[in-house]
Amino acid sequence: MLGLPLVKIERRKNVRTGKRILVIDEDLMVVLSLREHLETEGYEVVCGYDGLMAIRLASTCAPDLIILDMFMFALNGIKAIDNIRRQTGMQDTPIIVLNGEPSKRAYSTVVDLPHVVHVKKPLDLKNLSSLIREMLKP
Repeated sequence: MLGLPLVKIERRKNVRTGKRILVIDEDLMVVLSLREHLETEGYEVVCGYDGLMAIRLASTCAPDLIILDMFMFALNGIKAIDNIRRQTGMQDTPIIVLNGEPSKRAYSTVVDLPHVVHVKKPLDLKNLSSLIREMLKP
């Protein structure tokens, strides 16, 4: 885990949306920024730092939506998505894949996955919030 500090996972009873989002990125600043923003938007946020944590946390926290980086240590985003999709109940969970590298090959890999949207870094939090609301609509 490269010495990254663990982010405390706490359950909040006053979450306005009733929705849980799993945020996975090896960049601690991205994780903390997204957590702060999403909590302000009323979401419960669970955080991790690599693809292996994404798989483990997806099975234990049952997120309504997952945001994860495409390129991470230990296990990349595409392999993490493949493993998450094999978990019971996770086949249709919406996923936002973050990518800071403008690779056509990486983008085309994500575009072909069901219920997966590609978002380029740096993030526009206002647009991200709109996308999340749209993806969480019943």
